[in-house]
Amino acid sequence: MKVSLDWLHDYVSFRGDGAAMAEKLTLAGLEVKKIEERADLQDKVFETEITSNRPDWLSHIGVAREIAAVCHQKLKLPQIKKRASSKIAPKWTLQIQDREGCPYYTGIYLGGIKQVETPVLIRKRLEACGLRPINFIVDITNYVLLETGQPLHAFDADRLKGNKIVVRRAKPQEKFAAINENHYELYPEDIVISDTENPCALGGVMGGKESEIDSETKNIFLESAFFNPRFIRRTSRRLGLSSDSSYRFERRVDPQGVDFSRQRAVDLICHYACPETVGPVIRAGKKPGVKVRNLKLSAKELEGILGFKIPEKNVLNILTRLGFQIKRISKGAWRITLPSYRGDVSAPVDLVEEVARIYGYEKIPESLPSRPPLLDQDSFAQDLETRARQVLCGIGFHETITVSLISKNYLANPEILNKAISVQNPQNKDLCWMRPTFLPSFLQVIKRNVDFGSKQVLLYELSNLYQKPVRPSLASEKRVLGLALAGKWSLKNWVDAEREVTFYDLKGTLEHLFASLGIPKICYERSSHPLLKTHNSESLQTHGTTLGILGEVSAQEIKHWDFEGEVFYAEIFLEALASLGKKLTLVREIPKFPAMERDLAICVPESVPSGELEEEMRKLGGSLLTKIELFDLYRGGRVSPGHKNLAYRLTYQSYERTLLSEEIQSLHHKIANSLALKYQATFQ
Repeated sequence: MKVSLDWLHDYVSFRGDGAAMAEKLTLAGLEVKKIEERADLQDKVFETEITSNRPDWLSHIGVAREIAAVCHQKLKLPQIKKRASSKIAPKWTLQIQDREGCPYYTGIYLGGIKQVETPVLIRKRLEACGLRPINFIVDITNYVLLETGQPLHAFDADRLKGNKIVVRRAKPQEKFAAINENHYELYPEDIVISDTENPCALGGVMGGKESEIDSETKNIFLESAFFNPRFIRRTSRRLGLSSDSSYRFERRVDPQGVDFSRQRAVDLICHYACPETVGPVIRAGKKPGVKVRNLKLSAKELEGILGFKIPEKNVLNILTRLGFQIKRISKGAWRITLPSYRGDVSAPVDLVEEVARIYGYEKIPESLPSRPPLLDQDSFAQDLETRARQVLCGIGFHETITVSLISKNYLANPEILNKAISVQNPQNKDLCWMRPTFLPSFLQVIKRNVDFGSKQVLLYELSNLYQKPVRPSLASEKRVLGLALAGKWSLKNWVDAEREVTFYDLKGTLEHLFASLGIPKICYERSSHPLLKTHNSESLQTHGTTLGILGEVSAQEIKHWDFEGEVFYAEIFLEALASLGKKLTLVREIPKFPAMERDLAICVPESVPSGELEEEMRKLGGSLLTKIELFDLYRGGRVSPGHKNLAYRLTYQSYERTLLSEEIQSLHHKIANSLALKYQATFQ
């Protein structure tokens, strides 16, 4: 928001140049990002960064109140002259049909307004704040908006039908022509302000073209209301329509400011344009949140949270200047009445924060910590992610950070689409689904890299995936490591020729990753996944826990991206991985005694995984079997249909003595015989 320094002087007295005041406000929490020198307007302009919980700062009075607190000054509010209503004013009626969307609505008729130019001072201040002067009535409503933070809207009363204002929900497929020259189709969730026939404004968002104020307008109906922030936010997001009014209503305006701002606008119009008729104020509904809110605060509590003592006089002065009302209930204890514009204050600790930031964080005395710092503050899960990044980057993978929201066009597979979660009010209509898988994002990155000439694309991402719940409960949000391989695994050099990535490159990458993380032996089991080829899809298992999935991406998914070549993909479930617990890495000295190798060629049914055979061999071989290596896989020829021939090299070694040949041969036969009985295996 842009704030005129010259304008602020109307409400609070302070000395110093703009830079000094900007520094004070920033230290107090109201960040001034930039100071703009407007020599043409003889003014300086602050460009402030307002947090969403402080809508009271979206006005010059709100910023002036902050300056008054920081500079120990009093806030001076504009004086409003009461205007008596005219007896000849036409009668207007008001009806609120939806109290949830619009709890409180007020309006007033002003007739016979003189055609006057906007005063130079008001024009300059509007221009300083980035608004273009339009005409007197519109400029006054914008001026009061910037002054008080309360949006107003003026209708051309001669264009309203029936002298009646109705606040209601929009009808299904009702059309609305806005003052920005665009037409919108409304939903029943939208709040509209209508006359007896058609909608004249989209409540809290934008006025309508049919009742727009122009240079010929003489009679107006001035609106000042409170709209439910939830309704305004929903309408604004869905229509992609934002305005200064919707920006403030979304963050909740001060309910007590509705009447004050209307009176301020009427006073300015009467002062400069002398309307012939001033109608009575019409109201409907009740102001929300006007119930008195009190909090208790004690000096002991204040000191306990801050760690040092602030003089009581300073505490009371700070809270008073910020608009809080204070009543002493006992020595060192007070009852604090909260102002209506401070919806962000809800607990005593919030009051402590207010005192601390105005008193000055820089005044907090320095002290050394009373206990030694914790050397390892990261959890095992965080440590796991850090080490995974290091390992994958070390073998040539690149980390991606892609958007968690994706287009429905990327979810062509019905099974995946059924698991996806849609966003009700997306900021971008093309990004309205929370991704249940990394694959669409990866394919988009791969396609872009290949189009730019990359021959090798190795990607990983650590982020969250989202899916609908299997049972009625909260949706699933899982921390997942995704990997994707495409293009060449090795590029041509003086030793090796180029070759494409394969399923086994992905498998080898995962085995290297798990070994580096100290994860126990992983088993691979055949599985199916809607995005992967059936014959090349597996799941990662250990001790009955599923750690992830891997496989080759189906041709249908790749075709959707107009991409040629094979892509291999894996998802590792980090929560399941972390649940295995932190394992100590055991290190042993290099053995002094020789190792002995024996080969084992075994024919087993296709359904028997190699990992299961290796696990069984380790159990049978005990501590003497130190290594198992699969060096050959053969199908066809003399091998029976539905079977495969696997050749392993088994290494036997002891750390305590030299093993005898007879001892090794006996253990080797034991392993072979046990495999033959359990898996109906035959040996070559």
